[in-house]
Amino acid sequence: MEAIKGIRIGVNSMMVQRIPDDPNEKTSGGIYLTEAAAEIHNKRLSTGVVVAMGPDGFEHGQPLTANARVGDRIIYANGAAIKFRFKKSEYEIVHFTGHVATLEE
Repeated sequence: MEAIKGIRIGVNSMMVQRIPDDPNEKTSGGIYLTEAAAEIHNKRLSTGVVVAMGPDGFEHGQPLTANARVGDRIIYANGAAIKFRFKKSEYEIVHFTGHVATLEE
């Protein structure tokens, strides 16, 4: 994965390129979600690829480090993401605490 040139990510943040939602989304139990149920689920969580990382820092006086690296596929809270466009692509800035899980292949 190539580094994104021309942008510096803030402390305790990562830049994520969102992966579009699967229209045939299914639960871990194998049940396919209806479009309405998938829409409710997707309002809370998103999946994306980390394309850039900001430096670790502190929060409430405690060290805060990322549990993800550039190139990782992650699940993150939508409420923690700020959407923006950069060089004709759409990205989201996610605070380290918005990172819910890292998907392993």
